[in-house]
Amino acid sequence: MKSGLIYFEECIKEQSYRDRTLFQNLSAKLYSALRLLRATILGESGDNVLAHHVFCNSLLQLMSKKVPRTKEKLLELNGMSKAKVSNYGDQILETIENTINEYYKLDKSSNGSANSAKRRRDANGGLDRNLEDDDELTKKIKMCIQE
Repeated sequence: MKSGLIYFEECIKEQSYRDRTLFQNLSAKLYSALRLLRATILGESGDNVLAHHVFCNSLLQLMSKKVPRTKEKLLELNGMSKAKVSNYGDQILETIENTINEYYKLDKSSNGSANSAKRRRDANGGLDRNLEDDDELTKKIKMCIQE
């Protein structure tokens, strides 16, 4: 674990294309959620506050790739000041947590129909290793995120 932050690229360097795609999808969802958070903060702020005064796009991208889970880890990000962590840290961490939880909930439910078809095929005598692979992949992703 580098600097207490998660690097998706390092976590999945040796993984398959499918694994990398899942990480990239999660990172993209985090980026979108953090942009929405920034827009909400701007809406609550005065008229003289611009988007880059709250969080610049590069900081949002950095957060979506490194996924900080504590205020201390937020402070390790280039461009994140103590004032920003004090003012917005709880909102950022809540947004990250909710997005990750929602991502896994949606991922599991979207795979549900496909998995039921696989189970039916499996019941007819075929071995289905994809279900085991999906479970193993979910464990890997959660382990990387919790580091």
